[in-house]
Amino acid sequence: MSPVRLRKYQGVWMSEYFLVGTMNAQRYFKARPTDILLASYPKCGTTWLKALAFATMTRIRHSFACHPLHRLNPHECVPLLDEISGSLESLSEIDTASDPRLISTHLPFSLLPESIKGCGCRLIYVCREPKDTLVSRWHYHGKIVTNMGKSEVIPFEKMFDMFCDDIMPSGSIWEHVLGYWNEKTQTPGRVLFLKYEEMLEDPMGALTRLAEFMVALHRRGA
Repeated sequence: MSPVRLRKYQGVWMSEYFLVGTMNAQRYFKARPTDILLASYPKCGTTWLKALAFATMTRIRHSFACHPLHRLNPHECVPLLDEISGSLESLSEIDTASDPRLISTHLPFSLLPESIKGCGCRLIYVCREPKDTLVSRWHYHGKIVTNMGKSEVIPFEKMFDMFCDDIMPSGSIWEHVLGYWNEKTQTPGRVLFLKYEEMLEDPMGALTRLAEFMVALHRRGA
């Protein structure tokens, strides 16, 4: 049995841990046009994307020798909306943060707060080859079980079936990618769509695209 309890919410399977945060974000989060939202399906390059985006945004603010990423995990530098919204007090801290705000999410586009969908803020999305995503998720699950002091590990075959049946945190990987891709095609210039494999092949090129995208937002009025 998986240590991660899943619940179906608005047609999407998600971790029970993020359910309250998701509902609070939908009800109370107020997006701004200057926000930058980093979106990804779990285990698709989230940590790397956070590090690159945060380093790019703060490169003038911090010297290399004293940069926060030398001592902090990228997840500590870029808040996960799905998690931090579980506390209304923490959500209020995001509301008072100065512009531009850098926020991340694992939510599919369909579950994003309406304020994000309608305010015109920029989205940066990273996707990954589904097979590699599944393998990464299986290994990650094993680490969770070990850290909890349990010996039960989901057999890979069972997780494969769950993955194919979309019974995974954040739901179907296909629908997740498609939701953000459709937004990219329907609203040109709003979504930067990155592929994990291309980032591995050409890190400098991916970073250049990321920086140009973020600079364009800044020039627009951030």
